Amino acid sequence: MRRRAEFAAAEEERGRVAREIHDSPLQELAAVIRRLDTNPAAAAETSALRDVAAQLREVASTLRSPVLDDLGVGPAIEELGEALAAAYPERRVVVEVDDFTARSGRPPSEVEVAAFRIAQEASGNALRHSARSVVRISATVDAAAVEVAVSDNGAGIDRDAVAQARRTGHFGLDSMRERAAAVGGRVDIDSGDAGTQVRFTWAARG
Repeated sequence: MRRRAEFAAAEEERGRVAREIHDSPLQELAAVIRRLDTNPAAAAETSALRDVAAQLREVASTLRSPVLDDLGVGPAIEELGEALAAAYPERRVVVEVDDFTARSGRPPSEVEVAAFRIAQEASGNALRHSARSVVRISATVDAAAVEVAVSDNGAGIDRDAVAQARRTGHFGLDSMRERAAAVGGRVDIDSGDAGTQVRFTWAARG
């Protein structure tokens, strides 16, 4: 219950910061850009400000995805895959989502958040640390069950690096397991010479 409350508080703060970015600096930047658009001599400055605005929108979306809130975890994972493919053009990011929520309804919001954050963490780890070329994100979502798997074709998890991360308090795999457990789900990790897979599963009780 304590970890569940901690994760909920963290998500609330992420949402608050994302709204602050959207409602204040992004709106002010948009107004400045509109004014500069009328001055051809300021084309370079206008372009630079558009780049800053795009970066702020990306930060706000990373903090709290509006797609996750509005459409659910399936579309949010698809958007995540697009963002990762753009950020890592030298890698191949494959996303496969079976979303049945139009028929069944959405799972609880806290489960959607947990599934998305685990996908975000696991795919980021795979792209940063796997030496190979392919990262695959797959998801099956309906009101009563969610499964998300992130796999790569790398050399597996470095056990020495895991031990060092634990000693310094920076170990995302433990955090993913805790996040899953807080909503009644689980995370299973399979790692070897053929690559690593992180799988989140949740099923409604009863």
